[in-house]
Amino acid sequence: QDKVDLCYGETTVYLTAGKNSARVSVDQLIGKGSLTINLKWDATAFPKAKSVLVKLTAQDGTEISLLPSEPSNNSVVIVKDNMDTGSYKFTAKLLDTEGNTLSGIAEAIRISNGEKTEGEITFPYSAASGSGEIEISNNTSLPVEVEINGLESLMEANKAFTLNIMLPKSSPLTINDLETIWFLNGEEVGRGSEITFEKGVEKGVHRIDVITETKDKGSMGSNSISFQAASNTNHGDPYQKYTLNDGSEWKLGSGVVMHFLADNRLLTAGNQ
Repeated sequence: QDKVDLCYGETTVYLTAGKNSARVSVDQLIGKGSLTINLKWDATAFPKAKSVLVKLTAQDGTEISLLPSEPSNNSVVIVKDNMDTGSYKFTAKLLDTEGNTLSGIAEAIRISNGEKTEGEITFPYSAASGSGEIEISNNTSLPVEVEINGLESLMEANKAFTLNIMLPKSSPLTINDLETIWFLNGEEVGRGSEITFEKGVEKGVHRIDVITETKDKGSMGSNSISFQAASNTNHGDPYQKYTLNDGSEWKLGSGVVMHFLADNRLLTAGNQ
């Protein structure tokens, strides 16, 4: 196989008579690589889809400029050449004509010297969708692998739930070795090995992504789960979607009926 330069390190050794030894710390990634991502969505599930917003962040926090192609056949292509080797955090949101988020994803990406990192991802529209991942064309190092606990394919809407991560039994790492970021539909919502959604999530299809890394360069890894949130009532029965507090913002959609009760409370009901 062809050899690929991955890392660099150096040290100074003063030779003396007798046995000599030296330790070299290889901690600098070297070289350049390229990135190609194809983002797709289902036209029937997202008839109002208009554009895609993407963001790429290096492991040191530097944001990298990306320019998706114009949407064509319900997909966009992202190509970036001459990228520094290392780990990157990639997020993407599918937007409608008004800029509202319809769906979103987050992935960890690795770039290796002289190699192309490429993949195809479909924005989730059901608990079983959102398939695909970004792969690198060689296997020079292993990213952090974790599992997401606490999530089912069908969850009750607007009900609190807690998620946490777990390392495989074969991993030499501990949870304390990791820096973890949580995403909901491509939007960062928390950090740490555990996260609680106090108000749950609204009805619909959602995707949870988690990106983990250690302090070592090139260690960033990711995992994701798509799920559906639904009301725990019989079809056609009213249910309480959420509670509004003084000063909180809210938005009414079509099919909403409002009526004042005898105690001056406002009852709002809708068919959505």
